[in-house]
This record gives sequence, C-alpha cells and structure tokens, in this order.
Amino acid sequence: MHPHHCTTAAQRIRLASHMIAHEGTYGYVSQLSRESALSRQALYTLKSKGEEAMEGKFHPKEQVRREEVQKRRAVLLLLTEGHSSRDGIQRCLEEMMGVQMSTGKISAIIHDAGKRAQEWLDQHVPEGMRTLVFDEQYSSQRGKAYLNILDAHSSYVLASASPVAVDGESWSILFLTLQDQGVKWDIAVSDGGKAIGEAVLKSLRSVFISGMFGMFCMSAKKCKGGLIGQSISCTNRLQR
Repeated sequence: MHPHHCTTAAQRIRLASHMIAHEGTYGYVSQLSRESALSRQALYTLKSKGEEAMEGKFHPKEQVRREEVQKRRAVLLLLTEGHSSRDGIQRCLEEMMGVQMSTGKISAIIHDAGKRAQEWLDQHVPEGMRTLVFDEQYSSQRGKAYLNILDAHSSYVLASASPVAVDGESWSILFLTLQDQGVKWDIAVSDGGKAIGEAVLKSLRSVFISGMFGMFCMSAKKCKGGLIGQSISCTNRLQR
C-alpha cells in the first residue's frame, strides 16, 4: 500500500480522468497506483470526486435541485428537532453549511411544508370513531403554540396549526378543520387546559346534534371531577 502523496490539482484531474476512462480494465488500478505512488483507495476517491464534478457540470439543474432539497431539509430539521426560531435557523445555516438565507425564505419553506403536510393528512383520514388527544407545543413566540389533535390509538396527527394564540377560538377553528375532514370521534383527552375545554364543550353541541356522543376527559385526575361533569351535563341538556 503506497502512501497518499500530495498532488497538484492538474495531477488529480488527470488521475481521476484515467480512472473514469479505464473503469473495468483489469489490472489498471494497480498499475496506476504504482506509477502515481498513490494507494488504490486514494485513486478510487479521486474517481468518485471526478464523477461528482462531471455530474454537476453536465447536469447543473439536477445539482441545484439536490442542494435546494438539502437546504429545505436542514430548515425543517432545525425547526422540528431543534425547536429553533427563524433567526436561530438562519444563524445555524450560515455557521454549519455556509448558506445565507433570509428569514422570509425560511418562513416560506415552513409554510409550504405545513401546507403539503395538511394536504397529505386530508387524504389519509382514519375511518370509524376515534379517540382524540390534544397537544400544545409552545413556540418561541410569546403566548403562541403549535396546536395538534392526534388519534390516541395510532398517534396519527389528524389536525395541526402553526403557532397561534392559545385560546378557545384557535382550538375551535382546529375543530372545524377536523369536521371538514370527516373525522368522527366519541372521546377526547387533554391535560386540562381551559382553552381546550372551551373548544370541546362548544364542539359537543354540534357533535351531539349529528347523533354522536362526546365525552371530554380533562385528565386522569379530573375524570371524576367538575370538568368532566360539565361536559356530560352539557350533552345531557342537549339530549333533552
């Protein structure tokens, strides 16, 4: 095995070209390794880099598309896994990837991803009665959170909203989205948030009118308490 000697750019280009041109020729790599005093592994590395360079040169649009996909993935990973703000994502992209991107473009990428995700969700609605779980993930924006409604048994996200005010109105709007998708439910579970409770109790009226029975369980500790009693009383009054 020969040591990996330093070579000039012109020599590396020549060696990469020879490796590509003589691909599959028996014994050629060993011969070139002896002549250049480079290891076989080093020659194969040069060949790979040469092929990548030629691919980018002859298919520039494909190269640009791959780079754009990588940038979009980085933005969404920093958002979902790193819980970074727009400014934080911008700084990370520049520091880690050398990519300069405006916060406006970052917001556009996030908005587009959310729109595409919602379109996918609309086409994959679970059938039958579902047990709903409500989840609030607070964002970097004061007083705002990501609102999510999940199917308890499959963990499938039935509806989601980007950072909005955490109040009954925001949850009610998300409930309307759920109804538009045709999702049917009979039990809803939450951690006892007041905003969620207001939205569910409001929704129970329309739910019961359509012949469905809704039970709202605020939390394991409160299932026997006042809030569950409020929702059951609400449905009982509607029944009468």
